[in-house]
Amino acid sequence: MDAAAPGTLVDEAQRQLRELHGPDARIPEPTSAYFQDWVQDPYGAAYHFWQVGAKSWEIMPRMRHPVPGANLYVCGDGWSTGQGWVYGALTQAELMLEEHFGLPRPTWLSPDVYLGW
Repeated sequence: MDAAAPGTLVDEAQRQLRELHGPDARIPEPTSAYFQDWVQDPYGAAYHFWQVGAKSWEIMPRMRHPVPGANLYVCGDGWSTGQGWVYGALTQAELMLEEHFGLPRPTWLSPDVYLGW
């Protein structure tokens, strides 16, 4: 299966980011985008588990930008406190945008809302 995200998916994601952060937000265009539907064969489904002894609160922030100096960012529920839920992926995306791109939190999202580590 080709995992490259179709242009329409990327365009819609960019449109939603601009809607959330405002027309003046500096949201860079992605250089590549991929997706995986884990329900399709041969997988059937997927779930995440932390390795015994892993310090998830240390790993989660590091995974948002796993290679210092590289233009590589990871957003997904697997590295969140909301594993298995879209909310987990959205919180990690918001934290990444705030921490690594300096974007302000959308006005509709309370500064007190818990987004995880």
